[in-house]
Amino acid sequence: MKRFLGIIVLGLLLSGNAYGNLEDLDKLKKLGEAYKSGLITKEIFESSKKRILKNFNNQITKNKPSEKKYELKGERSIALSWEGYDDLIAGKVIFDERNYDGTLILPLPNNDGTCNGTYSLQKGGKGVWQITCTNNMGAEGTLKWDGNGGVTGVGKDNSNKKVKFTVSKNN
Repeated sequence: MKRFLGIIVLGLLLSGNAYGNLEDLDKLKKLGEAYKSGLITKEIFESSKKRILKNFNNQITKNKPSEKKYELKGERSIALSWEGYDDLIAGKVIFDERNYDGTLILPLPNNDGTCNGTYSLQKGGKGVWQITCTNNMGAEGTLKWDGNGGVTGVGKDNSNKKVKFTVSKNN
């Protein structure tokens, strides 16, 4: 008789489609009670628990809001000050951004070469950047972005010299 009741309880627990996470939690509680009272075996308890948890996790994933994905390519003005250079470096930065990660190309003035780099934007308007240049220079640091395309950054180069920059906002 206990085995028959166990099968009925198990059938009720696993039948139907779950309407939400609370229902799955309730099923787990009832399953535990059925196991403790001896209505179902440990094997049935474990396999049923596994199925309920899998359904619970699927519901969480299904109901999780997906982050917006986007792509942005373009060119913006940049002003860069690099310790050891007397003049402000002004130019254009060419960027290709996907889902808050991007690559950039910065042609240096006076045919001094080109810098290639990457950046990663984080929630809250912060991020990190790094560049490697064809003239054996490189730098890395942190940045702040305002959501309208404007970016400011600070960092240090390979010789521990300060680097600061500002990228213009969207027009």
